[in-house]
Amino acid sequence: MRREILGLLACPSCHGDLEIEETAGNYLRVSAGIIRCPRCGVKYPITEGIADFRGNAPLEPFQEPDWAAKTITEEGRDRVYDAYWISLPEEVRRHGPRMIHDLARLAVPKGPGVILDVATGGGTLLEEILKNIGRSTLVVGTDYSLSVTRATRAHLLRSGRYDPVSLVVCDVRRLPFKDEVFAAACSFAGYQNVQSDPGAAVRETYRVMKRSAPIAFGATVVRDTSRTAVDLAQKGLERIFVTRWIRDLFNEAGFVQVHFRTYLSGTWPGNQYDPLPLAGDWYGHGILTGVKPVVVAARGIRTRTVRRPPRPRHPERPRTRRQR
Repeated sequence: MRREILGLLACPSCHGDLEIEETAGNYLRVSAGIIRCPRCGVKYPITEGIADFRGNAPLEPFQEPDWAAKTITEEGRDRVYDAYWISLPEEVRRHGPRMIHDLARLAVPKGPGVILDVATGGGTLLEEILKNIGRSTLVVGTDYSLSVTRATRAHLLRSGRYDPVSLVVCDVRRLPFKDEVFAAACSFAGYQNVQSDPGAAVRETYRVMKRSAPIAFGATVVRDTSRTAVDLAQKGLERIFVTRWIRDLFNEAGFVQVHFRTYLSGTWPGNQYDPLPLAGDWYGHGILTGVKPVVVAARGIRTRTVRRPPRPRHPERPRTRRQR
């Protein structure tokens, strides 16, 4: 983890300051140590430069994916990604890279700062972001899976692109960062991987972003009357897969200028890697953009208009007749 990121960290539970006990590292990075919250008493380890903020009591059960351990080596990563890429529809293979490129371009702030990548996963979007940033820009990648994060770190080290990156394992509904510290935020299908309450993940992202910071979210969408939407509704996830509801989710969090642009659409053929029962249904891939407003409206506070009393008028002076 880059040392510049240490000042952005906060307890994911109480948002208080943290104490860091370093056991290994250099002048650029902390490689191993313990992060402790003095108020909550919870300890968070740093191993291989990755801070794990999941804590002792995760919000819900989680099982590490079987394919993550296979991607630690370059050969294993190539086999997993090639198999997944071949399983995708032909139009996704043709137009998908352009969408990822545009998503990364929208995620890079105009000036220096730190970018938050929500639910980094295998690092598809993260790698594209690293091609577009300057030396004064850093990137923080987050994911709930430690094994996936370790595989992403190993891949970035092999490709020589790890220098501006810091990786954090956490629940995106409880981000371990202070308020208003990121110059931009982005995610490639990340919010759609949250098993429950994806709105909490959107609100947390809003909290840690600076004012006027942009957000870009690449999403898969379905029709609200489709079979897939009905199946998602049974799991409480339909709000993050239907276009109009996705926009509402970001508007409710406080974002403004929310817009969704569809890049490609069609009928999904289905494959063994599908996390959703999309086979045979219409789908669309697109990018949602928005901005955190400069003036953040206070919530739950009623304002009252106070009328000032009228200004007293000066009494007219008696007019005197000029003598000739």
